[in-house]
Amino acid sequence: MKLIRYFDKFLKDTVNLNKHRYDTAVGGIETITNFLKSNDLLKDYFINTSPQGSIKQKTIIRPATEEHEFDVDLLFEMKIESEWQPKDYLEKIADQFNSSDRYRDLVDTKGKNRCVTIDYESDFHLDIVPVVKTTDGFWIMNKNTNRFEITDGDGYAQWFENQTVVTNGFLVESVRLMKYLRDIKGKFLAKSILLTTLLGNQVTTDDIMDNFPDLPTTFKTLVQRLDSYLQANPIMPIVENPVLPEESFNRHWDQEKYEKFKSEIHDLIAKINAAYLEEGEEESIRKWIEVFGDEFPAAQDFMEDTATTVAPYPLGDYSHAVALKWPEKPVNTVRVDAYLYTKDKKNKLRGINSDAHFGSGYAILYKAKTGVRPPFKIYWQVVNTGEHAKLQNGLRGSIFPGYSDGTKLHRWEESLFTGRHWIECFIVKDENCVARKKFFINVKNPSF
Repeated sequence: MKLIRYFDKFLKDTVNLNKHRYDTAVGGIETITNFLKSNDLLKDYFINTSPQGSIKQKTIIRPATEEHEFDVDLLFEMKIESEWQPKDYLEKIADQFNSSDRYRDLVDTKGKNRCVTIDYESDFHLDIVPVVKTTDGFWIMNKNTNRFEITDGDGYAQWFENQTVVTNGFLVESVRLMKYLRDIKGKFLAKSILLTTLLGNQVTTDDIMDNFPDLPTTFKTLVQRLDSYLQANPIMPIVENPVLPEESFNRHWDQEKYEKFKSEIHDLIAKINAAYLEEGEEESIRKWIEVFGDEFPAAQDFMEDTATTVAPYPLGDYSHAVALKWPEKPVNTVRVDAYLYTKDKKNKLRGINSDAHFGSGYAILYKAKTGVRPPFKIYWQVVNTGEHAKLQNGLRGSIFPGYSDGTKLHRWEESLFTGRHWIECFIVKDENCVARKKFFINVKNPSF
């Protein structure tokens, strides 16, 4: 089944970059542009700046966790300086940021040979790519080879937009879904420009908008075509820039990586087809979860959360809860999401909000997301309250390190005792609690 509203919810709640982080990135672009325009040296070479890459093409997605950064590309068009070699452009820009009190500790040039990176802690890093224009086109600089390399970022963006229009806009969202499978689920490896081009190339000159009526159909169609293209090419093909054929996007690929990618896409389309062609809604949801993982919505995610209509139980005595042992310095935030599962943890039932009501005998998966920059430590505290927990010796309240289900950011618990209880997540960095968050649940055990 297509499950269009499920895809819409999945994009909105899980895949798309949230508005706050997008606005932060846009603010960063404006701030860096102002620096380049006003810097004593660089202002004399300033022509223009423009966003490039995924933020311009609108294919940017939410990072794997709140502690992971996302990247933003900013093209910096400069006047040509005849006395400078290609590497000088990059070194001069880096020197100007390094000489600034504001940016000195944020400049990162390690492994970057075509840009200067400003790394904003716990948010994103901004890659400044200098470019100059000649009668032959636009040229970026490679610091390692000390050569100019031809480019056409605006031309590529226009090509991608044209391909997107034919698909009623669903090409953009399909790229986001593929990047989610790559970044979050680790299904395959391919640089963003390569992955975006491969999918964009599957939109042909014979296509009409009617071929792409919705996102699930578009996603299936493009991945199916990509699989056919890959299977028809046992030897790694050269993936050219569609507006600049002399530029290849294969520089991070080899035959071995290509064959692995081809195999993974072949396995992926088999799962996509199974989910799309399944006629039963419940079974189709299960199969789409096999494609995208547990974050893909379940049917219960569309049910009205009873927490909005049912008052929480009274909070019982919690004097048994251990007090926080670290000084509090709340410089960041942590978010806790929760999902209800069957007791054996095999079947996801629905997401729940804090203070939701449900019965006993469920497994609950808590997932923490934070913007605190690693390294840090995570701790959890589970506090059961009420007469039922007291009678069953279930009054927990200790603070313990965060390792459950193989990751410190996840925690499995079980609903047992009638009453109102909470779990709290603590983020500790440099022996200070820099973020904390409580999540309440209301449990009704029919035996009490």
